[in-house]
Amino acid sequence: MTITLCYWDLRGLGEPSRLLLRYADADWKDERRALTPDSFADWKAVKFTLGFDFPNLPYMIDGDIKITQSVAIMRYLGRKFNLAASSEVEQVRLDLAEQEIMDMKTAQSRLCYNPKYEELKADYVVNLTVKVGLMDKFIGAGPWMLGEKITYVDFMTYEFLDGSRKQFPENFKDASNINAFMARFEALPKMAEWFATDMYKEGHYINSPMAAWHGKE
Repeated sequence: MTITLCYWDLRGLGEPSRLLLRYADADWKDERRALTPDSFADWKAVKFTLGFDFPNLPYMIDGDIKITQSVAIMRYLGRKFNLAASSEVEQVRLDLAEQEIMDMKTAQSRLCYNPKYEELKADYVVNLTVKVGLMDKFIGAGPWMLGEKITYVDFMTYEFLDGSRKQFPENFKDASNINAFMARFEALPKMAEWFATDMYKEGHYINSPMAAWHGKE
């Protein structure tokens, strides 16, 4: 049965799931809502009619399974495609990395959508420098968060770090483990295939176009 993943036509919280579904070579539909005032109104008109417990975007429908919340979707896909932990020790490490990435993503979003972006940027970069150093150490030689086994958290990690590196490239110059991790991810056959497409090369907004930093060149 075809999986439907619906999100705005930007990367944001939907992109890690899209990357994972491409990697898994899943049968799925990439449903995107246009970034227009009419589309926002259309979504508000239907969001409570679709049968979700907590209507939101992104949402995923897989047969009788209906999920919102981006991390819940990623965890489900991780289990479905054998991209999850297989022991308590592994799960603890994934939980830690997952929550750290989400904290960093939240801090980035707060900055990017703040009208005082330019004023707040310097303090954010100071904290980012610390976080990048810690994540570089955590990833280590890898190749993935759980060593040889790639998991759903690696897709979350790549997507955040890719956007963050585009935003503040200077902060990643000395992050050798992160840069090696990123290169390995981009070289995965299904990922390399996606990154070579015209659709990817055309670029997508990382954040909404209304953001102070939206990430599209």
